Amino acid sequence: MEEISIISEALKPRQVQRAGDDLSAVLKVLNERNEKRPISVINKYLKLKDEEYFGNSISKLISHIQQKEHYPEVYKLIGDIYKLEGEYVFAEEYYKKALDYSDVLNIPNDKYELLYALVEISEINEDFNRMEIRLLNILTEDKSFNNKALSKALLNNFVSNKNDCFEKFFELYRGNNYFSLKAYSKLSEYYYSLKDYEKAFNFCALNVITSITKIQEVISSRDITFEFKNIENLLYHVQYYEDIINWGNENQIWSSFNLFSKITKELGNKDFTIKLLKVLAQFSPEEYWRKEAVLQLSYFDSEKS
Repeated sequence: MEEISIISEALKPRQVQRAGDDLSAVLKVLNERNEKRPISVINKYLKLKDEEYFGNSISKLISHIQQKEHYPEVYKLIGDIYKLEGEYVFAEEYYKKALDYSDVLNIPNDKYELLYALVEISEINEDFNRMEIRLLNILTEDKSFNNKALSKALLNNFVSNKNDCFEKFFELYRGNNYFSLKAYSKLSEYYYSLKDYEKAFNFCALNVITSITKIQEVISSRDITFEFKNIENLLYHVQYYEDIINWGNENQIWSSFNLFSKITKELGNKDFTIKLLKVLAQFSPEEYWRKEAVLQLSYFDSEKS
């Protein structure tokens, strides 16, 4: 690659070599020598990443540029084509290849698309153990998922069965790992299907509080007078924003709220479940899920009679 040649030539003089592998020192010498082309190349990659990413090492920066000879975007595109044609073995091969070079993706967060594509292939192949592993891998760097104190607090508040545990759940807890939403949703559905309700609660709770955070964030950015009061008020405001409703449909947010009510019912907190269902029956942004909440409430009414 031309960029490698430019840097390699610039590193040959003894004055530059004395700087060793120290990226900052190398840049200083290159500036003193007025080596504009290699400085331009180095600064280009420092803007994309930073010195900390390269460990202040010129050799690591060069290695990163060498990886650019591979094109993860192209590998992903080939994987997409194979997936559309039902050639899942080849699709998986190219998605994995793209992930191997995900550090040089033009848009770093595109790696989540690759990870979710592999999850989808596992689902299609009905390899649910692998699906679970891949979903958990997506959450490796998720601060909310790795925050055991948060998970414990969410569960403890719920099982306390106190009069205000419903209100506290929606007022006190937040999460902002939005790329994890699909993983939360799929894992909560998976564990619910296995009747592992505590695990299902853990992931569905993260899904709900992260969804609420996102919705609150968007509405607040558009309406400076908006303040979170309670879950009812938040969902009431959603009806005025078609893009939020569509986002919720695309990411299975509204269905996850209803799933959460089923999980809380199985875990035995009747008051929490009824309060949630009453909110969803009136304020869920989609009619289908409002009706589903009404149906779930009717089961509680039939138990009374």
